[in-house]
Amino acid sequence: MLHPWELSGPPQTWGDQLAAYYRQQPVFAVIGGVGGGTWQPVHTFCETFEVPCIFPDVDYPDVTGTGYYPLYFSRGVTLEAGVLAKHLLKTRQSARNDTVVQVYRDNALGRVPVEVLRQALHRNKGAVVVDYPLAEGAQLSMETLAKLAGKDRPYVLVAWLDSADLKDLGFASGPPAALKDIYISASLSGMHRPDFPQGWLSKLNMVFPFDLPASREQRLLRMKAWLHARKIPLTDERTQANAFFAATVTGDAVSHLGDNFSRDYLIERIEQMTQSSLSPSIYPHLSLGPGQRFASKGGYVIRFPPGTDGTPSAISEWLIP
Repeated sequence: MLHPWELSGPPQTWGDQLAAYYRQQPVFAVIGGVGGGTWQPVHTFCETFEVPCIFPDVDYPDVTGTGYYPLYFSRGVTLEAGVLAKHLLKTRQSARNDTVVQVYRDNALGRVPVEVLRQALHRNKGAVVVDYPLAEGAQLSMETLAKLAGKDRPYVLVAWLDSADLKDLGFASGPPAALKDIYISASLSGMHRPDFPQGWLSKLNMVFPFDLPASREQRLLRMKAWLHARKIPLTDERTQANAFFAATVTGDAVSHLGDNFSRDYLIERIEQMTQSSLSPSIYPHLSLGPGQRFASKGGYVIRFPPGTDGTPSAISEWLIP
């Protein structure tokens, strides 16, 4: 039997809400879940109560490596930062010679990928990295961006911003000559091409830790048929595909438990079955080994060719940081 748990209010109150839910109904496992911000209170609950929390669809999982009971699809924006660092260092001389300007909202979550990319580039003697935090409501002008990069110095812009913030970047004029490329996050932008003026699209790239559209369409046929048979509309491909995978792989694992209803054994079974599961997800490669808690370990860098309908193409292979 499934028991929906809905959290409300600030994240500081989630721990008490989860504990109250659990006292009312001590569930065997928590399946899926959606969160646009921090997931730390849920992660802490899973560890404290030793409850398997299986494949939530989140962009900010706990990446400290201290958990046993939570299983995640990926490291979220932290993974994207690692993929981007590898791409820049592997394919572009500019990763060593140009300036990389990171623009982000000035809060704890906004700083997460910024720190990862900066450290990765510095560790590999990469580019000069300039961080530009945006206060709430603030916008970025092209004049400010040029000053940050240095007069006439070639630079790359990395925008760790959501779709609303990307829309307000102020790209009314043409791109500066010194700007070589723009990189944005697929997770934060909703996997969609932002509505940039045409002149900017030739410079736009997206860090994309998901399956590419052409192969994803084929991969998700089973899930779409299941939804259609039950007259459930497809409204959010990522969320619904990942929820379908989490529920299916958990159900398959439970069916193999027999009379051994052990939470640790459930996790062991999911570790073994994730890679071989026939259930689709939004990720092209999923696998877990003993002690591994992030099933998808890489991503692509994609580009949206100008003058198209927005269909992207990969400009990198599958990169694993």
